[in-house]
Amino acid sequence: MSSLYSTASSSPKIYFGGGPNNIVADKNHVFELRTYSIKPEQLSEFVALTKENMQHKTKYDAKLRGAWVSELGPTNQFVQLWEFESLDKRAAIRKQLDSDKEWTQYLKQARPMIITPESIILKQFPWSKLNLPQDHFENKQVWELRTYQTKPGLVGKYILLILMNILLYVSSSCLGSETFQKGFGERSKYSSPSGVFFSEVGKLNVLVHLWPYDNFEHRTNVRDEALKNDTWRQTVTDTMPLLDNMESKTLLPVSFPKL
Repeated sequence: MSSLYSTASSSPKIYFGGGPNNIVADKNHVFELRTYSIKPEQLSEFVALTKENMQHKTKYDAKLRGAWVSELGPTNQFVQLWEFESLDKRAAIRKQLDSDKEWTQYLKQARPMIITPESIILKQFPWSKLNLPQDHFENKQVWELRTYQTKPGLVGKYILLILMNILLYVSSSCLGSETFQKGFGERSKYSSPSGVFFSEVGKLNVLVHLWPYDNFEHRTNVRDEALKNDTWRQTVTDTMPLLDNMESKTLLPVSFPKL
């Protein structure tokens, strides 16, 4: 199926085609999810050192959208989410950092604390644009990062199954009437994700969901209520055969002066 579908003029265009890159609002815009596994005895020191030195990177227009430490699932991890206009912009920033004395000094101190670093480049879907207001880091005590490894070549099919039942608002100018939101939209009735992404570079065929919660009890209650919803439960059932594995880890937010 190959077509162009557009909602009202203020809404992003959504492209359907051969793969996930055809279902994005901006084909150049990227996010980078960086995960550092830290020596357990040095996690607090690493976080403090990073907070002290992050301004040396953000001064080059690198946009830090969030930072967390892992609590359940893989532990002793420091997670960052960065936003870039494009991969070329990211490359230009990294070139500037290579000659920044303060940043290179920070890396010299930080690297011995790191066991393994991991970077994955993500793109977001237009129906779930990143939503990370500053008060989220003040009010949301628990975050969940969920990753879904689809079978090779099936990311597009997974998303189309979601889209068949999704929170798309269709204006009267398109279909003559508004359609009710289903699927992922039904799940969002109980809590809304901060972002939904797919991988572009790094581990491929990966979907990433970032969910904020008030606390652990809130997460448990939300998931219990959502699974009582017939539409969401059917969406989960329909997409499960497309997946090879899933991972969930809960995160605790790390506050920076400016995000």
